[in-house]
Amino acid sequence: MYSIINPQSIIYIAFMVILLLLLAIVLLLYFFQLRQKNRIIVKYILEQNRHEQQLGEPAQQPNKDQKLFKRLNEYMQLSKTYRNENVSRHATSRHLSTNERYLEAAVKACANMPFVDYVNILRLQYACNLLSNSHKRANIERIANECGFGKKSEFCQLFIQKYGISPTKFRKNAKNTEIIPQKNTKLQKNK
Repeated sequence: MYSIINPQSIIYIAFMVILLLLLAIVLLLYFFQLRQKNRIIVKYILEQNRHEQQLGEPAQQPNKDQKLFKRLNEYMQLSKTYRNENVSRHATSRHLSTNERYLEAAVKACANMPFVDYVNILRLQYACNLLSNSHKRANIERIANECGFGKKSEFCQLFIQKYGISPTKFRKNAKNTEIIPQKNTKLQKNK
């Protein structure tokens, strides 16, 4: 009734069990290190955002571009216009009583980037805030839409490009870390 297991089978089974245990240990160590790396990245991103927001005013007298850029920052922060998917350089320049070329030149001079990239940076900073304070119930597509991105894929691509981590991994590792509300950004340091 009972079959006798030969010694070779026992050795083979023991070897396979040990091999599987070693594989499991290696995988656990890998995932632990990956999780630690992601937490370090998230901490760095949040600290970088805090640092950018705490930059002070320059000691020198601001020039025309810097004054316009300061007005743009104040307008964007107060009105949250960057959260509108259809925000445009035209409408923004009209609101600031200037023309599109002057606005673009001011952003380029002070932030060293085009107007569209400036708006996307504000959106990504806002997304970091939402992701670090949102529950898993708020899906990434909803957050992308709330930040002013028309498509989830565009949001994810820009987020990974700027921060080197996906929005989902960022949220998972942020653990409700609070970001200081945006006042000053890195973009303002050139005033």
